[in-house]
Amino acid sequence: MVSIDDDLARERFRPPEPGADRLPLRAIRLLALADVVIGTLDAGRWHLAPVPDTLRAIALVVMVPAALFVVQAMRANRFFSPVVRVQKERGHRVIDGGPYGSIRHPGYLGMIVSVMASGLALGSWLAFVFAALYAALILRRVFFEDAFLQANLEGYADYARRVPYRLIPGGW
Repeated sequence: MVSIDDDLARERFRPPEPGADRLPLRAIRLLALADVVIGTLDAGRWHLAPVPDTLRAIALVVMVPAALFVVQAMRANRFFSPVVRVQKERGHRVIDGGPYGSIRHPGYLGMIVSVMASGLALGSWLAFVFAALYAALILRRVFFEDAFLQANLEGYADYARRVPYRLIPGGW
């Protein structure tokens, strides 16, 4: 996070408006918190749904590069906001460099993969359930944000034609 631009850091931590998708964003944040809290409690105290150590290690190996991919997406896109909105006051424009040259939502791809791995890395199948719900809401957000940007951000519809894949290069 230290490597992102100061203007983006302000946008990420204190967006000036709630955005077009504020209620699902609250649910996403609560699920992310539940993933960590429930996972920690289950792995450390409850031991209700433990994950085998080998799978935990694999999940950790997957989680780290996926989280770094989110950071790479943030560094490439100075408009990477937690809220769905057009940032007119910041000169919002289409970003098509870096990972955005292959897929339209690389940050969401990294989030989905890293959060799914996080519950397993913590050692809790219960956390994995919260992570799966989080991932489902992020996937819903991909559809919502993509439609919002196509309707409201100049040049995004052309970008969507040039880069047809939302999350999986060559796939979807």
